[in-house]
Amino acid sequence: MVRLSLVNMYLHGFVQPQIIEYDTLTSEERWNEYADVILANPPFMSPKGGIKPHKKFSVQSKRSEVLFVDYIAEHLTPTGRAAVIVPEGIIFQSSNAYKQLRKMLVENHLYAVVSLPAGVFNPYSGVKTSILLMDRGLAKKTDSILFVKIENDGTDLGAQRREIDKNNLPDALNVIKEYITAVRNYKHETFIADEKPCGALLVKKEKLAENGEYNLTAERYKSKIILKTRKYKYEALSVLLKESNERVKDKNIPVWSVSNQLGFVNTKEYFEKNVTSENISNYKIVKPKYFAYNPSRINVGSLALNQTDTTGAVSPMYVVFSIINDCLDHLYLYKILKSKKLNFEINRFAQGAVRTQLRFNDLIKIQIPLPPLEVQREIVAEIEGYQKLIDGCRQVVDSWKPDIQGYLDEELKQYLSDHPEQSDQLKDGWPMVKLGEVCEINPESADPSELFGKTSFTYIDISSVENGTGKVDFSNKISTHEAPSRARRIIRNNDVLISTVRPNLKAFAFLENLPEKSLASTGFAVIRSKKHILPKYLYTMIFSDNVVNQMINQMGKGAYPSINSSDVENIFIPLPPLSVQQRIVAKIEAERKFINGCRELIKTYEEKIRRVIDKVWGE
Repeated sequence: MVRLSLVNMYLHGFVQPQIIEYDTLTSEERWNEYADVILANPPFMSPKGGIKPHKKFSVQSKRSEVLFVDYIAEHLTPTGRAAVIVPEGIIFQSSNAYKQLRKMLVENHLYAVVSLPAGVFNPYSGVKTSILLMDRGLAKKTDSILFVKIENDGTDLGAQRREIDKNNLPDALNVIKEYITAVRNYKHETFIADEKPCGALLVKKEKLAENGEYNLTAERYKSKIILKTRKYKYEALSVLLKESNERVKDKNIPVWSVSNQLGFVNTKEYFEKNVTSENISNYKIVKPKYFAYNPSRINVGSLALNQTDTTGAVSPMYVVFSIINDCLDHLYLYKILKSKKLNFEINRFAQGAVRTQLRFNDLIKIQIPLPPLEVQREIVAEIEGYQKLIDGCRQVVDSWKPDIQGYLDEELKQYLSDHPEQSDQLKDGWPMVKLGEVCEINPESADPSELFGKTSFTYIDISSVENGTGKVDFSNKISTHEAPSRARRIIRNNDVLISTVRPNLKAFAFLENLPEKSLASTGFAVIRSKKHILPKYLYTMIFSDNVVNQMINQMGKGAYPSINSSDVENIFIPLPPLSVQQRIVAKIEAERKFINGCRELIKTYEEKIRRVIDKVWGE
C-alpha cells in the first residue's frame, strides 16, 4: 500500500511525498501531529475482540470506525477541515461510544452530513454510508447542521454501475457551497434549506441534542415524521411485494431448503440424489434479495431471505416473492415477517382445518408499518446489533463444556509436584471410587401427607430441572391430596439430583435455597455426600463425560431408557483430596457464572428486540 501510494504521488507531481506507515489507533508515536485537510474512507471492520487503543482518545471504544473518526476530528488544525466516509452505525447507533462521538462532532466539528445510497461502492460493497463534513471554524459560527441526501450519482446502484441520466451530485455540491458561504458571511440564518434540492434540511444543534442521542438521521427531524410515538403509516403487502414463479433452467444451480433458525440451507446433495431431469424445471429461482417460505410452516418461522449474491433454487412447494417498491428495505421486511407480532396476522389469514396454509394471495392482505426508508435501516441496524450480541453469547453458551478432566489432570500434576512421595500411589491418576462408597443414594422417602399434613408443598419433577444447566424451577406447588405416587423423595440442601430416565439429557441439579416443604419425584436419584466428598464436587463430576457415558451404557432399552439405583451406586468417579476438590469446583463455578451471565444477556437482548418491533407496530 505504501509503495502504491508513493507511485501515485510521483505520478501527480509530488517529488517528495510524505507517506508514513504506522498504527494510529494503538500507537501514540505521532499523536501530536495535525493536518489542515483530511480525506478518509477508514476501515469499518473491527477485529475479533475489538481494537485495543491507547489512552489518548476522547471517546473510549473498541470499534474501529468510532476511533478513526475521533482521531480525525482531534487531529485537525484550528482551521482544518475533513470529509470522512462512515458506515450508518456512526449516524444512529445508540451505544454510549457512538453517542459520545456524535456529541463531540456536533458541538465542535460537524457542519454537514451527506447521506449516500446503498450500493454507491458496488461492486466492492453494498453497505449504506454517509459523509461527515467537518470544519472547526464553520462549526463555531453556526448553531445548525446541514443534511443532504444523495439518491443517484450518475450510475445505477447494481454491481455493473452502468451510467444513468440521474445525478444529484452537482445539486448537492451547490447546496453545500451555498451553505458554507452563508455561514462564513454570518448569513446562515437566512439560508432556507427546505427550498433547496437533495432533500436539504437544516437542523438546530439543540434539536440534535434532545435526549442525548445526537442522532444524525435526517428523516428523524422532518416535521411530517412523529418519531416519538412511532406511529407510522400502514401499507398492505399487496403494493409492496410480487410473487415470483421463475423456474430453474440450469441444473447446476445451488438448491436450498428453508430452516427456521438458519434461513436457507444448501441441499445440493439431496437434490442430486432425488431430483430427476424431468422435474428439475419445477424448482423455483430465488435471486438475491428474494424471499421464500413454506406455506404450511410460515407461522413457525419457516421463511428465508437470500442475503447472498448467489441465485439459488427451492422446491416447488415454496412460495417465492420479491419487493417491488423502493420504499421498503428487504432486511426491514425480513425482521417484520419474522417477528412474533406478525404471527397474529398470519393466523388471521391462514386457511385450513387440520394443517393451515398461508397462500401468497393471503399473505399480501397483511398490512405492515412502513417508516421512511432510512428509519427502516435504523431499526434493522439496532436489531442486528442486538442479534450479534445474542449470537455471540449463544455461541459461547452452546460451545461451553467444562474441561473437568483437564482440571483433574492439572491438579494432579501440581499435587505430585508438592507431594512427590505419592507418585507411585497416583501413577494411574486419582483413585476411583463408586458413588455408593462415598454417597448415600435415595437416603429417605416418605408419603407427602405424612410429612406435611393437608398443606401444599413444592414438588420437583423431571420438568422442573432444565437439561444441561442444572437450573431448578421451584414454582410447582401442589397439595398433598393431589400429589402423585412418585412424589416420595425427601430432599435437602446440598443434595444432587440425577434423572434416572434418559440421563443422557443431563437433567441434573444441585439443590440449594430449597423451599421449606419440598419433595422430589422418584424419577430422580437423590445423592447425598458423605464426609470424604464435597457436594459441589460431586455435582461437577456428574456432568463429566466419563460419568455420563457410564450412565448411557447402563440405560435400558424401550420408550423410556433409564437406569436404577443400583446403577447409580456403581458409577465410578475420581476422588482427589478435599482441598483439590475445592479448587476444581471454584474453577468450574467461575466458568459457570460467566456462562449464566451470557444466558441472561441472551434473554435481555431478545427482550430488547421484541420492544423494538413492538415500538414499530405502535405498541
